[in-house]
Amino acid sequence: MVLYGLTPLAAELLTSRLEQEVDTTPPGEAGAVDDDERFYRIFYGAFGNDPDEALRALVHNKERFAADAMRAVTTALLGRRDFA
Repeated sequence: MVLYGLTPLAAELLTSRLEQEVDTTPPGEAGAVDDDERFYRIFYGAFGNDPDEALRALVHNKERFAADAMRAVTTALLGRRDFA
């Protein structure tokens, strides 16, 4: 699957950009929620028969990004590299 090939940083940037696009519709505007749901259904559906698998791939890479960022911060602050 294409989304498993994304680096953690790429997954974070992609999802951040998707969230920005969805947030451009003012809350409470007619059709805002329906349009968002439709967008995500089409987006994740483009990756095959299992849209949930695409979501899992993105979440997995976003979690890796967060773990890598935390590891970098703790290394910088504590000067240790032996964190799991």
